[in-house]
Amino acid sequence: MEIVNRKIQMRNQFGLHLRLASDISRIANMYDADITILKDDYSADVRSIFDLLILGAMTDDLLVVSAVGKDAGKALNTICDFLESYSDLEAMIKAPRRVDFESYAA
Repeated sequence: MEIVNRKIQMRNQFGLHLRLASDISRIANMYDADITILKDDYSADVRSIFDLLILGAMTDDLLVVSAVGKDAGKALNTICDFLESYSDLEAMIKAPRRVDFESYAA
């Protein structure tokens, strides 16, 4: 069973928020591995959006991502690469509009 760790710095300007936590959780579910993120003394299971939010990870915080299991290496690299490259601005531009603005017209 493979065990891997990697230190990363939270670079997203708004820290680890709900949309980002949801995306990380979705990525984790694609792999056969137990993945955790450690910040200070708290460890979060990345499949739990609530755990990720409780971390309170903000811009420039140091995180340790760990993975154990058959797909540990792939899972770790995918999640770390995603976290290191995530940009709220890009996510907002790509996100579909969910509000029907015409319904607010008088």
